[in-house]
Amino acid sequence: MKKLIFALVFSGIALSVLSSLEKKDFDRIVDFSLDLKGISRAVQTPGFDPRGHERVVIFEGAVNGILVLNAEPGDFLAEIEVAGGEWEGTQSISVFRVFVYVMGPEFARRIAVDTDEGGQDAISRNARILVAGSIDSVYTSEADGKNYAVILAHYIRVVP
Repeated sequence: MKKLIFALVFSGIALSVLSSLEKKDFDRIVDFSLDLKGISRAVQTPGFDPRGHERVVIFEGAVNGILVLNAEPGDFLAEIEVAGGEWEGTQSISVFRVFVYVMGPEFARRIAVDTDEGGQDAISRNARILVAGSIDSVYTSEADGKNYAVILAHYIRVVP
């Protein structure tokens, strides 16, 4: 129920702010067809080229890990592992992961490496977040051989 209310509020805000845009213009900018599962599956496709997917993706997931690569606020850079999953029958779970990169001072103030740091909008481990970003590249893990999307975040909202 919370997700439905959040989606309706988000849609209402987006429509009021973007009322001057027609639907076709908005569809050229944002790709609502991909969620975390869809992004994870798309990058497994042989020949997937992120340059062919220039629209912004919006998806929800849980913060599985945070790695701060540069802590200087002006040049802040961090990697956030975002994961989600679903049951396959009653015996197994499929897990979907992407790596979200955040840059700049606005994110430096919001990243909380310890879960008890920061305020309501702190991005911390185990937090549920809504991400708007662009698929930048694909990372192939040496450990499991799977491909993972690398997303450059434009906006992140913590979902209460």
